[in-house]
Amino acid sequence: MGMEQPQIASGRKKCAHYRALIKYFNARNEYLVYPLSHSERNLALRTAIDLWDDAPDTKRLFLLNLNKAWNQQKLRQSRTDKKALNTYLKNETKTRLDFMAERSGVRISDMLEMLINDHYRKTCGGE
Repeated sequence: MGMEQPQIASGRKKCAHYRALIKYFNARNEYLVYPLSHSERNLALRTAIDLWDDAPDTKRLFLLNLNKAWNQQKLRQSRTDKKALNTYLKNETKTRLDFMAERSGVRISDMLEMLINDHYRKTCGGE
């Protein structure tokens, strides 16, 4: 019981997150709930976690894994308009790229994007 209350985010954007949690608890036949609104989902999940009869470490691990999965899903959604790039650079070139990115206060991927777009505009004359 001494476990701190987990942070269950509010807002309509988290509905899918809530539904996944409720589905998890219903699948385990722990607590069969069918909330009708966002506030009912919030209340049902808080209640289910409070009533969950398991070791605090098990709860903590579950919530940690849940947060990791949710953050990974958000990351994937934020990258829908991007392509992965895997390439090799000479050590000196990589060092220069790191330096340029750090000096500009951006990530390496953003620095590469700026360099490519600048060069494209200069050589191809367009957006």
